[in-house]
Amino acid sequence: MGVPVEGGRAAEVPGAAPVVRAWQLMEGSVFAPLPDPTPQRGWSGDRVLRWVDVQTVDAEAFGAVLLALGASPALVAQVTDQAADLSDAGAEREAAWLRVPVPTALAEEGHRFITLVALPSVLVTHHRRPLATLDQLEALLLRAIPEGGSSAALVLEVVEEFAAAELRAYMAARRDVDQLALQLDETPEAVSLDQVSALMRQVDRLSAVCEDHLLALSLLPQLESQAFGTVADRGQLAEVTRTLERYQYGLKRLERRLEGVRALYSAGLQERANQRLRVLTVMSTLFLPLTLLASIYGMNFAHMPELQSRLGYPLVLGAMVVIAAVQVWWYRRKGWWG
Repeated sequence: MGVPVEGGRAAEVPGAAPVVRAWQLMEGSVFAPLPDPTPQRGWSGDRVLRWVDVQTVDAEAFGAVLLALGASPALVAQVTDQAADLSDAGAEREAAWLRVPVPTALAEEGHRFITLVALPSVLVTHHRRPLATLDQLEALLLRAIPEGGSSAALVLEVVEEFAAAELRAYMAARRDVDQLALQLDETPEAVSLDQVSALMRQVDRLSAVCEDHLLALSLLPQLESQAFGTVADRGQLAEVTRTLERYQYGLKRLERRLEGVRALYSAGLQERANQRLRVLTVMSTLFLPLTLLASIYGMNFAHMPELQSRLGYPLVLGAMVVIAAVQVWWYRRKGWWG
């Protein structure tokens, strides 16, 4: 299968053909686009660090790129046979791979995943659709070259950057929750259920991404591969895992606080409904005796002495005013009104 390629910019290729971009580590620890980015088997053994990015929805096309880079058929089978929307990890001799979700702040939509394959001297990244995070990932790899220059170290750098992006998203969500709680205290009527629900969905998504990251990282120490065998790699992996665990703990606290905000919002809604109902009830009871008087004198009986009296009308109106005034005084004394 032919592999459409382009240097530093992704090309739109019709059908299932993959879009491949490639960079090489030059002198001065700087990544630069390759003049000829066609994947070659010799790249995995010449000790020159390269990064190859592949965008395709076709697992076989991605497998063809890996085979062209010298990956073993067993490794290709591992990577391509797994679901593309689940966190996972695997290894084969000197190579290893990791599938993690794209940080929520960098994904264009939905819960997208990216696959990182550490071949000897080559880092391969794979995603099914264009990712907003690719520009950030490119900027990361172009500026942060880990000591030793291994593809496994690059994988850990990417995962660490993803964890940092998730932490920034968590801090932004915590600020939004704080502002919402303050708004509930000051102007509760200005808060809508959509605001609360949107924040809850955002925090739920952050939690899901964090869990997927931890799941994938927990599999790496169990892999029998030389790719992550150095002491530095293991130490960096442990540090990233600890960072994500602290982040997960913070998310759980944020979830509990958001549940409290939601309960406070519901209580505020109930209180406002009770206030309206109380006003309606007081108004109904206020007019009940007045309605009774009006109903009595509205009956069509022939002998009603009050109807013939010249003082009947003002007396009835006065009685209504007195009754209403007494009711208002009583309601205010009991705290039912005002």
